[in-house]
Amino acid sequence: RSKSLIISVFFLGFANRNSEFKDYKNLLSILFRKENNVLANEIYVKLINLQKKENAELIIVNPLTSLQLFEFCFDNLTENDSQTEAESEVNIFKSILYLNEQNIKLHNIAFSSTQDLDDNLKLAARTLSQSFPYSELINYDESEVLAGQMIKSIFLFEFLESDPRTNTLLTEFLKHFESPDWKTFLKSTLPLTFAVIKTKKEAHTDIVIAKDENFESSCKFLEKLNVTDTEILNDYDFKKIRSKPFYKVSEGVYRIIYGFFVLELIHKGVYFKLNEINNGLKDGEKIKNFRSLYCDDFSEKYLLYKLLNSIYKNRYIEYSGEQIKQMGIEAEPDYYIRNGNNLFLFESKDILINAAIKSSYDFKQYEIEFKKKLHFETKKEKIEKKAVLQLINNIENVITK
Repeated sequence: RSKSLIISVFFLGFANRNSEFKDYKNLLSILFRKENNVLANEIYVKLINLQKKENAELIIVNPLTSLQLFEFCFDNLTENDSQTEAESEVNIFKSILYLNEQNIKLHNIAFSSTQDLDDNLKLAARTLSQSFPYSELINYDESEVLAGQMIKSIFLFEFLESDPRTNTLLTEFLKHFESPDWKTFLKSTLPLTFAVIKTKKEAHTDIVIAKDENFESSCKFLEKLNVTDTEILNDYDFKKIRSKPFYKVSEGVYRIIYGFFVLELIHKGVYFKLNEINNGLKDGEKIKNFRSLYCDDFSEKYLLYKLLNSIYKNRYIEYSGEQIKQMGIEAEPDYYIRNGNNLFLFESKDILINAAIKSSYDFKQYEIEFKKKLHFETKKEKIEKKAVLQLINNIENVITK
């Protein structure tokens, strides 16, 4: 088990762009030991011939397969392993090929589910269906993710601090992490993210806690970042790794499983933990629907208003959705900006797509779900207009004055 985990985490440490191990020659040379040289050379020759035949770039290891491999090994293998290390690495390579094969088969669903579409839509729908299940896991820039997560987290804590409904929740959150305030909490998470950003080697990254007077409290803090209630992660893929993106190697040494999930700890991880703590509060203190409060009051109002105001700095005529609602206008846009005859209307939607639907590769399922979330939904024989229809209606209202 330990060998399998080490190798799968090693794969997850590959750069998501321009990795030196994209070249299968480099990959085979670090994966196989001397005892497997003959096999490695046979594989190499087969790959060269396949590449010539298909005239296409061959990629063996990718983040999706590596995450699947780690999750399987972590859940199913035990330390009582009868395999030698040489046998183990061969079986790991076979496992990668098997998982790749299964993932490629799923791409066939993207083809079959878009077969009856008009030709002008088919390519776009097929491309979406093939990439949607895993695009966020591979198409990201670490610095941009860190900056986005940090900004959102600061705004979230400011919101929690300013809203009387969330005072108890914020207090309990800080008490849980033994932090005097949220700024101290965020400072404590920075070494984890810097470990991801600053790493230069394509390999696993270990967080080593300094053995000083703060050793015990630092280890305790890291352990507390884990989300123990995986029910709140039901709508996310790889929920176990998202809930605990590092595992303990030895006393004071924690290995990062996937850097992207560690970067997400700063904001998304905070949201998970807040949700978990909220679920444990007494009646009367608990926020009845934390997800709704987060999406409607924080994300679609507070965060959007703050960001747009910081960009445009009141240089133009601006109204937030709340201000427009107070004027007695119904189905208002979330934000309104006018510069002379140029008008900008904003709709903000913070939505989740269920993990089972997301991983389906099925355009028909995506179309139903996107329409429900962003176009319209029929409830009790009434049409509930969503972002797209709301924008269309408000554009018509503007044109007809």
